[in-house]
Amino acid sequence: MIKQLKEDTLLLLDHVKTDLIKFGLLKRGETKYRYYKTREGIRFRLRQMSGDATVIMENFWLNEYMRNQEITNKNGVVIDVGAHIGSFSLLASSKANNSKVFAFEPHPDNFKLLKKNIRLNNLEDKIFPSQLALAKKSKKRVKLYLHPYSSGMHSTILRNSKSCNREDDAFIEANTISLGDVFKKNKISRCNFLKIDCEGSEYEVILSTPKSILKRIDNIALEYHDGGDIQKIKKHLEQAGFMTRFDNCLNNVLLRHMVNIPLLFAWRQKQ
Repeated sequence: MIKQLKEDTLLLLDHVKTDLIKFGLLKRGETKYRYYKTREGIRFRLRQMSGDATVIMENFWLNEYMRNQEITNKNGVVIDVGAHIGSFSLLASSKANNSKVFAFEPHPDNFKLLKKNIRLNNLEDKIFPSQLALAKKSKKRVKLYLHPYSSGMHSTILRNSKSCNREDDAFIEANTISLGDVFKKNKISRCNFLKIDCEGSEYEVILSTPKSILKRIDNIALEYHDGGDIQKIKKHLEQAGFMTRFDNCLNNVLLRHMVNIPLLFAWRQKQ
């Protein structure tokens, strides 16, 4: 218990240091790595003061995407859009032991850590990573704008967004895939849980996806950002037969003031 408390304290301090960088009160040096083990026994290799700690906390401490929805089909399919270093993918795999998780992450450094963390937990036969960004169409070479301090906030959409502090000319190139092609290329007949955190691309991803594809999804947890009208996504999902609900209330009192996570949950009414 004491060892876990030490692990959690170091992770929280890492999150605080990232916030100090955000406000210009601390400078980040060269990239340093460390390991973290969750209470569930899941191991991570992460970068210090990079935003990695924050994403792990959001998933394992706040249960951001599954606090109101669980993956009930133990032999199902999970799609993780914006997989980062694997926080949600590994959590989902631990909750649904025999499910397949298809994880999509375009940034090369994040993707390397995603694959590393899959190997660390011996989940190569359960989690299948792809170095792709989700978008309206499958194509090559789109600009992925880089966030100056948070590894989880790179975006193909939010260039110079005030809320995300993008640098003017900092970008790399990434390949994209549409949600429809995710189903087609991976031979997915049904998705039990779709998690989306793609920094503004959620609007074009969902609104361009045919209802015939959306009707093959049981549950959606979508984090939404600047750059579009979330009511249009809500309406589009409801027209595809989903019940929907907004939620940005965090249950963890300690972290409630630190992170704001606006979410849209969508699910199908049980027959």
